[in-house]
Amino acid sequence: MDERQQRYSQPECELCGLRMVLEEETYLLRRCRNLVVETDAKYLSGMLNNPGKMSNATINCWVDYIRTSFQFTLIHKKGKTFGPNGLSRRKWYPGDPIERRFDDGSEDDGEDLEVIKENPDDKDSLPLETFIDEIDN
Repeated sequence: MDERQQRYSQPECELCGLRMVLEEETYLLRRCRNLVVETDAKYLSGMLNNPGKMSNATINCWVDYIRTSFQFTLIHKKGKTFGPNGLSRRKWYPGDPIERRFDDGSEDDGEDLEVIKENPDDKDSLPLETFIDEIDN
């Protein structure tokens, strides 16, 4: 992430990290039907299942790009099961791509993304309304 991206709020960092990894592997992942994304960020499902409801146009573009370009199952796992991920903590280095490629992709049919909990006893994902005010802070 570049210096500006490192100043994003936590929800923005998580969504940006997801967009970056999907974008980096577009050639392999586009049209993949059995893709599984594991995350410890409870609010990703709320952001991805409510396109257009965030006040930030950039975030809405990211959500649109992810929803229209990729089909995947989002699995929430507790943060204890993950080590630090390199996407949200890696600093930008000279030679890293700086252009941002946004593609309409295909039509989004508006269906909610499937979210699976690693442990059925875990709490449900956070609804968008509980953290929407924190996104741009």
